[in-house]
Amino acid sequence: MPSIGFDPCPVYGRATFDKCDTCPSRCRPLPLMKTWENGLRIKPPLSKDSVNRISTTESLDPLQKIWYSRINESWISPSLGLWALDGTAMHAIAEKGAEGLDQSVFVTEKKFETEIIPGYILTGMSDLMERDRGTLWDYKKKTFLGAIELREAEKNKLPWDATDESVQLNIYRIYNFPEAKSLKNYIIVRDWNARIGRETGLEKELIFNAPLASEAEVRLWVKTRFLKIKNMVDTGVVPECTRGDIMKYKEKKIDGVTLPSRCRFYCDASTLCPQFARMKANAGAT
Repeated sequence: MPSIGFDPCPVYGRATFDKCDTCPSRCRPLPLMKTWENGLRIKPPLSKDSVNRISTTESLDPLQKIWYSRINESWISPSLGLWALDGTAMHAIAEKGAEGLDQSVFVTEKKFETEIIPGYILTGMSDLMERDRGTLWDYKKKTFLGAIELREAEKNKLPWDATDESVQLNIYRIYNFPEAKSLKNYIIVRDWNARIGRETGLEKELIFNAPLASEAEVRLWVKTRFLKIKNMVDTGVVPECTRGDIMKYKEKKIDGVTLPSRCRFYCDASTLCPQFARMKANAGAT
C-alpha cells in the first residue's frame, strides 16, 4: 500500500501523515511536509482484480522495489521527501520560465497514458518538447558519480537500454512525442565542487544525448517489463534484486558496516525488503 507516515519523527518516533498538522514540534516547515506527503501517497496497491497504473519512472525500478512499495504500508524518512522536493523545484522553475514562450512550440509537462496489457496502464509526463527543433528534454539532478556514468555511456556509445535515462526518454518519445528527432537530459550535478571539477573534468551541468531506439524495440521492452510485473502480482513470487540493481549506487561504509547505498539510502521499500534485511544481518548491522 502507499506510504502512511514518516519515520523517524522527533516527537512520536514514527508518525502518520495526519499528525504533522498538529505536531507540537513541527520539525520542518509544514507546507513542505504536506508537499512531501502528497507526493508519497500517490501509489495505490497493485492488484490482479483492478486496473494498475505504472509510471514510466516506476517501471524502471527493480521488481522487488515495486512490489514492497506498493503492496505493503511503509514508513518514509522525511529526508527522502527532501530529494523529491529538490527535483520538483527544478521542474517548477523550468515550467514557469516557459510561460512566456509559444506553447505550441515549447510543450511542457505533457502527460500520457496507454494500456500496455489488459489491466496495466503505462503513465508518464514529458518535461519539454521543442517542436521547432524536434528535441525532447528531460530534467534531472544527479550526483557527480551518476553524471560521470552518463557521460561515459554517451562517450562509449552504449546501447539505448544501458541507462535508465535513455530508456525513459525513448519511452516518452514513442508514447508521447513520436516526432522527436533527438533526446536530451539536462542534468544539474547536485554535489559538484571545485575539487570534483578538477579531478573529473565535470562541470556543474551536463547534457546527456540519449541514443534513439526503434519503435519496435521500445514497445517490446515496455511490454516485457509489464508482463513481469503482472506475473509478480498474479503469483506473489517476488524476484530478488540482481547485483546490477543493488550496486547501481555502489557501496558505502558507515560505522564500520558496508552496505549498498541504493538499498540503504535510495530505496523507499528497504525497511520491508527481506533481501536487504539478510544483507544487514550478514554485515552485522542492526
